[in-house]
Amino acid sequence: MQQSNETIRVLLIDDDKFLTIIYEKAFKKFQNVEVEVVHDAEEALDVFKKRPDAFDLLLIDYKLPKISGIELAILVQAIRADQNIQIWSGHCDDELKKNTENSGLQQCIEKPFGFEDGVNIIEKILAPISKKTPPIVPDKKQEYPPALRR
Repeated sequence: MQQSNETIRVLLIDDDKFLTIIYEKAFKKFQNVEVEVVHDAEEALDVFKKRPDAFDLLLIDYKLPKISGIELAILVQAIRADQNIQIWSGHCDDELKKNTENSGLQQCIEKPFGFEDGVNIIEKILAPISKKTPPIVPDKKQEYPPALRR
């Protein structure tokens, strides 16, 4: 298990490029967390095959082009059975929750759609990985993507 003073390495797989900008910024609110973003399952699998021990967490969107996040998770588990994987989706209905659990994954997490929600969800996701949730970096001037600036 990751110690709180060590870096937590996250591979975020999501095809929504706009939302990944928000998620990357939300992850940067935490000290000792590094996030790498890829936008499709094929790229994610290539990255993972090259560095199967490089990530403490894979956070995979359920709806990806070509294959589902659950299918990607199964391929990853074939390479590294103990990989911590979380599936998230904008719509975690009962069927998706059941499919997630039946695939040996922990749960389906409701995908956040805003910066503050993103920080809150990420904090919950990271908590089991470290003994103590990485502290939130004190706010400087908040940098929002241009589309979110008011």
